[in-house]
Amino acid sequence: PPEGADASNETGAATAGSGVAPATAAFEAPQWISCPSAVQVAFAFDSALPEAPLPEGLVSLIVALANRPAARLAVHGHADPGGTDQDDHLLGWRRAHAVAAILERLGVPPSLLDVTAPEDDGAARATTAYRRVDVGATGIPDCPVRQ
Repeated sequence: PPEGADASNETGAATAGSGVAPATAAFEAPQWISCPSAVQVAFAFDSALPEAPLPEGLVSLIVALANRPAARLAVHGHADPGGTDQDDHLLGWRRAHAVAAILERLGVPPSLLDVTAPEDDGAARATTAYRRVDVGATGIPDCPVRQ
């Protein structure tokens, strides 16, 4: 059809070459996000509430899951060694689960989330670098695990 004309057949369905996908077509992620980078969500000292704003890369990770049945998101919580080992581990878990809850609200099924926290980050000093949750895509063929 001429440019600007409707490219549907008699039933109203989009036709090949129209640039409009039929309503039943599966979403395919654009090539440029086939191997998304991991993102870090920052937290304040002793807090399980993410600092605003959330990283824009979270959306790229969610889109990378589309149409990839083996893809998952690894959500790995950290805490600096400011308290007891048990308290630090629990804070890492609370942070990881807070980010997982955000991902679920954004449409990621809980079954696609691997939520973890280390027993010990091995740090001898308190630092903001440990006040974070790493989120990375796993299970995408030909992509390295980026965490």
